[in-house]
Amino acid sequence: MFTRRMFYQRRGYVWQRANHHAPICNALERVFNGETKRLIINIPPRYSKTEIAVVNFIAWAMGRVPDCEFIHASYSAALAVNNSVQIRNLVQHEEYRAIFLIWHWQAKAAITGKQPQAA
Repeated sequence: MFTRRMFYQRRGYVWQRANHHAPICNALERVFNGETKRLIINIPPRYSKTEIAVVNFIAWAMGRVPDCEFIHASYSAALAVNNSVQIRNLVQHEEYRAIFLIWHWQAKAAITGKQPQAA
């Protein structure tokens, strides 16, 4: 429900739910609840893995537990940064704030994709 609602708000058209989306969302909820410690989602490209399991799941979890932390790794730094920007934009969205009753979101740090260097 969250993914569908936010997809419409961000993209302006209805997200078409497929049969494989519910099992993915259910598995991610089990991860969030601590019932599943490791999860591999192994489906072909363009099947909404990133939309569901990265962008929306991380944003949803942050709305539920604001101090939770995630590490998002990818084969490409540019892809990881792009996904992080999408997450940041989603949590700053008015609809997201309405869902999670967030009145002020601290998102001042720019996402640059650069790691801090050790001194």
